Amino acid sequence: MKQFLLCATFALPLVLGGCATTSFAPPRVHEDKAIAANGRCPAGKPSDEAAAIEPDVTGALQLVDNFRISYDCAFQQLANGRQVFQVPAALALAGGATAAALGAGPDAAIATGAGASLFNHGNSYYAPQDKARIVAAALDAIMCIKREASGISTQVQNGTAPFASIVGGGTITLEPERQYFQLVSSSLQSVQAIVGERLMSVGSYSPSAIADEIRALGNKLDKAEDPAASNAVQASLRSVGLTSSTGLDAAVVSQIELQQLAPRLDLCTVRAKSG
Repeated sequence: MKQFLLCATFALPLVLGGCATTSFAPPRVHEDKAIAANGRCPAGKPSDEAAAIEPDVTGALQLVDNFRISYDCAFQQLANGRQVFQVPAALALAGGATAAALGAGPDAAIATGAGASLFNHGNSYYAPQDKARIVAAALDAIMCIKREASGISTQVQNGTAPFASIVGGGTITLEPERQYFQLVSSSLQSVQAIVGERLMSVGSYSPSAIADEIRALGNKLDKAEDPAASNAVQASLRSVGLTSSTGLDAAVVSQIELQQLAPRLDLCTVRAKSG
């Protein structure tokens, strides 16, 4: 009975030590409503009064903040993750020695010694420091996405922008604000996928492969920022009948801005592979 009580006592901190330390899944992120940045971890569920995340600029930035808060809390849990195993291991060894000295018998020492071994093995198996490094890299990527996604022009924030006078009749509808939301949300989902893959294997990406990807995305960004890209977008929109009087200028600005934003966000996403 004493042996059982000792084992149960020292196992309790592991059970209460936090899901992030012993989970191989990425941090859970709420994507339907904004969560409050109140500085408390875990972040918790959105309140009933919380704003719904809509597919627009405001919704995209709210989603980024949801990811930032959730990953920051996960990192804080993982940064202290070794204590979940190391402190109980030390307590188990000390408890076994003192219990034996107080007449608990050799079984107590054997049981608590096994408990210490279990905690030390768990520390290696769950690798909280390695997981903290992975989550820290993802948090860095999310903060990069937040920086790049900020400061969008009014041409993108206009939402649905219908244009008339289309060749052959009809109307073309550009939705730059929805396009922006899709770019930002897909970048966040890519970070989440990278974290999931890395946590399953507690592995790293090849530095040379990351460097090659960064070079390729840098070239893509250079092309998007080249004046020739603006001319190509303008020619494409003119080909379907848009003119200056039907919103051509605003359409060109929004589409060029989004074309340049895409590789910038991709470069941010790559940061989740480092570390």
